[in-house]
Amino acid sequence: LALAGLALARVGRSPLALPLSLLSIALSAWNFTGYPFARAGEPGWRLVGFAAALMTVPCTLHFTLAFVGRRRRSAWAMYGTYAVFGALALLMHVALGVPSLAEKIRTLRFGLFVTALVVPPVIGTFTLLALLLRDARRPDERARASLMALGLTFLVALLLTELAVELGVRHVPRLGNLGTLLCLPLMATASLRFGLFGRDESEGAPRMALHAVVLAGVGVLAYL
Repeated sequence: LALAGLALARVGRSPLALPLSLLSIALSAWNFTGYPFARAGEPGWRLVGFAAALMTVPCTLHFTLAFVGRRRRSAWAMYGTYAVFGALALLMHVALGVPSLAEKIRTLRFGLFVTALVVPPVIGTFTLLALLLRDARRPDERARASLMALGLTFLVALLLTELAVELGVRHVPRLGNLGTLLCLPLMATASLRFGLFGRDESEGAPRMALHAVVLAGVGVLAYL
């Protein structure tokens, strides 16, 4: 949330600010819903968390497009992804008041359907980063792209454990929260350490970035 606040304060000054803030908010909301669901077992929290997790897909694509400088050229893909996953997230919230719909959402068929929708934007995201790495000439460009790719790899790989559990795969631990905590410090470093938000004369941005990274590190240790 510290990272989200920092990014929101710079909306309009950097194309990375809005998608990074939205991604941070979506991941924070998803992490938050995990606690009451684990304590109370109320299935409604599971649906709300599912909706928040789905919104990380268009936010990640949005951030990547801005990161590689293709936000305007690929706006159709970005807005289309927001529309599709926004509709799915809305469906999850509607299901809170419609038990029959909630039961259908929890089926293996629906899980496979969501998986099929998630795969194209995820592949597109990693393809964009791979192309950026291939074309990067300066060490700082390669470092930024490498940090982004590493952070997204952690996020996607560990979120897949959550999907596997939802699909009924046994003996798979839920590691999505850990993926979130590992991903955000890397993305914060890529965005702030290399000056992608521009220079801040008060040096508040680097300080806030350091705070966000430290808090995330503490979260990782607490999770472990």
